[in-house]
Amino acid sequence: MPAAATAATPPGLSTVPPVTSPSASPSPGTAKKGLGLTLSPTPAGQASTDQTGTAIPSPSPSPSGASITDKSIRADIVRRLAASPVLVGLTFKVFVHDRVVVLAGTVKTKVQKTTAEQIAVTEPGVKKVVSYVKVVPGGGGY
Repeated sequence: MPAAATAATPPGLSTVPPVTSPSASPSPGTAKKGLGLTLSPTPAGQASTDQTGTAIPSPSPSPSGASITDKSIRADIVRRLAASPVLVGLTFKVFVHDRVVVLAGTVKTKVQKTTAEQIAVTEPGVKKVVSYVKVVPGGGGY
């Protein structure tokens, strides 16, 4: 994590460390709207994928009877961003308040931006996603 990001990061906002080894778990899709994205349900047994066909890491299963909290939503989004092979080497800031996710960072391509936003939008319990993810060719990091 860059030293500047640590000092300037307000409470409740975190930086996802760059990914060193990509991995992904298939998951069933969920229809949700946000950020102008409409995601269609994925047929049972098929992995959710981004625009390139790469599997998007699935949300963690909740223990039976466990309530979804801002903290658990944030932790799962951070885990899924770090596990996405499309987002290798990129960093994001993730903040969740009242189930509204704020996602910030800089990416190199529109596909990376859309993948990060899809991860947040498809997280169970999320009401809304506000994205401050910017596409800057040659960029990548916050």
